[in-house]
Amino acid sequence: MQTEWHTISAEVFAERFQCQTIDLGEDALATLKGSDLRWRPSTKRDAEDYILEFLPKLQGTWIERNREQNREAWETGWAESLREVQTHGAGPETCRPKYFRGSKFLRFKKDIIISPNPQLEHNLLTATREYLFSRHLRHAHTICELGCGSGQNLWLLSEMFPDKNVIGMDWVRPCVEIAQEIARTGKKVEGRIFDMTNPSTTVSIPEGTAIVTIHALEQIGVNHKSLLDWILKQRPDIVVQHEPILELYDATNLYDALALWYSRKRNYLEGYLTALKELEKQEKIEFIACFRPEVGGVFHEGSVLVWRPTKK
Repeated sequence: MQTEWHTISAEVFAERFQCQTIDLGEDALATLKGSDLRWRPSTKRDAEDYILEFLPKLQGTWIERNREQNREAWETGWAESLREVQTHGAGPETCRPKYFRGSKFLRFKKDIIISPNPQLEHNLLTATREYLFSRHLRHAHTICELGCGSGQNLWLLSEMFPDKNVIGMDWVRPCVEIAQEIARTGKKVEGRIFDMTNPSTTVSIPEGTAIVTIHALEQIGVNHKSLLDWILKQRPDIVVQHEPILELYDATNLYDALALWYSRKRNYLEGYLTALKELEKQEKIEFIACFRPEVGGVFHEGSVLVWRPTKK
């Protein structure tokens, strides 16, 4: 029997991100148009396969790492990305993180769907980044990414905004060197060492800078107070974040319960939205956007947080 495929069209994507299709911007629309966005609902057998693939990850000894083990793992992983950039030159493919290995599964509207495109997660994350950057960063003269990793966002930002200064900050040296390699292509990019779990008071960013984090804060667990203190001290014009936010998962939903279990086993970001809400209550920040699109990811997914310090 021939499979009846649905499509995550631009209209569907825009609805998930609480905007109109025209608001997505040319880059996101082009990415969606050029991607295989087909999907079908999961069957009982698909759901069982997904859970059977998920459970071993929860039992692996590698999943629980302390701070130093985490640093060592990322240093090794980003060093591999650096070698590829140095060998083949900086670009969208060489700067792409190696952890996008592909899967037929995708999280969508608190359910699991099946796609013939194993890179659908990455395609949708690319469109997500392009939309968020286009929507919220156009007026910033400098953009600072915290946790710049393999440099894929630095590359994208410098392509979308060639006249803006882009600063990539990360706690391991290979990420800074990747930023330097991107700069050698003529992009206005620089790299700096920065530990989000213990921000140096001597590190600062220019006035009027926009701060971006994309699936980077998940690595700091519950240790986000010092980072928030540092961000508030910098007084950025805007903070744009796409991060897994545990407070927005639904513990009564099976797939969300698995994502919560996975995130806590990995010591991922927790309590961050609660801390932001407290700052909002104290009138220290104001939210521009705060929602979960319920799209993307295999084992967990990102939510959208856009906020800024108040002028008080």
